[in-house]
Amino acid sequence: MYDLHAGDPDDDGLTHEFKALVNPEIIDAAGSIISEKEACLSVVDFSADVKRYETVVVKALDIDGNPLEFKAEGIFSVIMQHEIDHLDGILFINRISVLKRTLYKKKLAKELKTN
Repeated sequence: MYDLHAGDPDDDGLTHEFKALVNPEIIDAAGSIISEKEACLSVVDFSADVKRYETVVVKALDIDGNPLEFKAEGIFSVIMQHEIDHLDGILFINRISVLKRTLYKKKLAKELKTN
């Protein structure tokens, strides 16, 4: 599921329209942007800049099993890539440099030892 108003500066926080996608896949991608301070509940206390496609075309089924295809740009494109990565077993941390990933793992190991 995703929120169509994610990242909308005019969103008052009261109106949210969630959509469910079944078996989404990215069928086309173009451009390049940096998703600044991307984070995830699966990666505790960490955020990083992640290189993502600026635009993606997603193919999926809706909740009723009807096929759909749409173009996502900007933050919506980042959301689609991030969530589809999860379905493919990939976390955003897998998309950053080995050095940054190693530093995060060391920090996490140190925190686990002190607790």
